Amino acid sequence: MEFEIKPIAPVPPAEIDFDNLGFTFIPTEKMYVARYEGGAWTDHGLMPVGEFWMHPAAGAYHYGQALFEGTKARLTNDGEIVLFRAGDNARRMADGCRRLMMPAYDEGQFVEAVKQTVLANKAYLPTDEQGALYIRPVMFASGPVLGVKPADEYLFVVFVSPVGPYFKGGFHPIKLKVSKEYHRAPAEGVGSVKAAGNYAAGMYPNSLAKEEGYAELLYLDVNHEHFEEVGAANFFLRKGEELATPSLEDLSILPGYTRESVLQLAVDEGLNAAERDVMLPEIYDADECFCTGTAAVITPIGVVNVEGEDVTIGDGGVGKYSRLFYDQLNAIMLKEAPDKYGWVTTIGKK
Repeated sequence: MEFEIKPIAPVPPAEIDFDNLGFTFIPTEKMYVARYEGGAWTDHGLMPVGEFWMHPAAGAYHYGQALFEGTKARLTNDGEIVLFRAGDNARRMADGCRRLMMPAYDEGQFVEAVKQTVLANKAYLPTDEQGALYIRPVMFASGPVLGVKPADEYLFVVFVSPVGPYFKGGFHPIKLKVSKEYHRAPAEGVGSVKAAGNYAAGMYPNSLAKEEGYAELLYLDVNHEHFEEVGAANFFLRKGEELATPSLEDLSILPGYTRESVLQLAVDEGLNAAERDVMLPEIYDADECFCTGTAAVITPIGVVNVEGEDVTIGDGGVGKYSRLFYDQLNAIMLKEAPDKYGWVTTIGKK
């Protein structure tokens, strides 16, 4: 079947209010598309941003063969366009594809697709004060299936959209609620990959938390003994000189690369960076807690509700290392500090 794109009219950059961006899709000029059929990937390359028709029996619709990544392109003060650990996004998507029995896309070509898409849409890149260019690589089963089995055809797409800064009005602690009714992902399941279904499962319980005035849920393991994730972010707890984050051993937690970066920075600062079970009672005398992810980099946690009781973390403000690591990571991302681990890639100028 011939592959066709129905173009969507892009929003001209001159018509975008870059000073008031949210986190919504704004059509840009180009997206990158590749198609898997006949046992091999065919790189279509850059195409106009648009819609494509999919068979009503497409495997993504019925059996959830779909996963995605998320990263950002940012603009330095010198006008350089930079990416942060894009190769790790490529590796994580390839790992996820293998888990969901999807054909892994070449990691080097993944990074090249991201670069091409960003550069083709660089007119949409905000200044760092205005936000960033959010990058969404996504892969899904487009071929028809009826029985429960992998599809024969897949699409890999990279599109971008300008988004505003995560912290509008400043860097402030959030309030979370511990969940004992819902779980983000089961042990030995697919919680360790960015499967689309993981996020669908969290929408309802998170909506209940928001109705009660909490930013998100803080999920526990199935026995309600130790912490796992904060919605779509990794969780950290510091007590004294130890900075602990839940272990990835049970495959129920996403191996975030912001998480990995913070662990390295903690070691550099002389902290004991521990990947272990972080037990629920530890929340009561923690010095500080925060969560990490692509969108916010680091989000400080001021209050955690446990069984109806609001527990204040530390003094309820931004913790010492929450601020330090936030500033350090942003400085590295924007090439304002040495990048001794090779996390940042410069791909051009605006």
